[in-house]
Amino acid sequence: MYGARSMLGWRLKQEDSHMDLDEETSLFGMYDEHGGAIVVIYTSEKLPGFIKENHQYKNGDHEKALISAFFKFDDTFTLKTTTARLNEIIQSNKEDDSDE
Repeated sequence: MYGARSMLGWRLKQEDSHMDLDEETSLFGMYDEHGGAIVVIYTSEKLPGFIKENHQYKNGDHEKALISAFFKFDDTFTLKTTTARLNEIIQSNKEDDSDE
């Protein structure tokens, strides 16, 4: 059972995302604007895998799994592969904007 609420504050755009972890578990995330929409897209793509692959998640300890996964996920932002993916998302968004 869960509840959800949405509110747009002072910003023109809201960076939020819904991620399904498995058939029984979803994660709702609200992201601040420090990374912008590009990081939100990347996070919604990659973070669920970090959580699901965590042994604590597999053992049912979701709280510890989230903490561990967030730290491990944060570390990926210094990797070249992450930078490359972020650049792909930026390029894709530019192409989408030019289609309008």
